[in-house]
Parts: sequence; structure tokens; C-alpha cells
Amino acid sequence: MLCGAPHNVGNEEGKINGLPFNRALRDESSAILDLMFGTFFICGLGEENFTDIPDQAIPKYSKMFSRNEFLIKTESGVGVFTL
Repeated sequence: MLCGAPHNVGNEEGKINGLPFNRALRDESSAILDLMFGTFFICGLGEENFTDIPDQAIPKYSKMFSRNEFLIKTESGVGVFTL
């Protein structure tokens, strides 16, 4: 799956294959766009290959993914919680 810039690359079938929940993918306002199951990586995208993300983006993504997220089933549905 490729989304955004830089790109998140992961197993598109992680949900249906029963891989463990990893985290929610969110938009700029923190609204959940999708749920990621299994491992993934973040990279830049060149013309033909994956590339490094720019150095100035490293602090942003380090902070974004520094805390674990948990998928919790509640009476009102599913919730994603960060610890």
C-alpha cells in the first residue's frame, strides 16, 4: 500500500490474513483513514525505486510512530488508543 508522501509500504492483506494490529493511519487532523496490520516501513518514492526520506522528515515520523497504539473492541465499536 502506498499512501501520502513519504509513503507507507505494508501488506495490503494484513487485515484479512490475521496479522497483528500495528497502528492507525491518520490524516492531518488526526482522523483515522485506515488501520494498518502487520509490519510496514516509511520511505521516499523515486522515479523507479524506493528512496530515503528527507532528513528534515525524520523527526516528524520518529515522533509520529514513537508510541504504541492498541486496538480495543468496545460496546460502541472499535477504538484506537495510544500509550
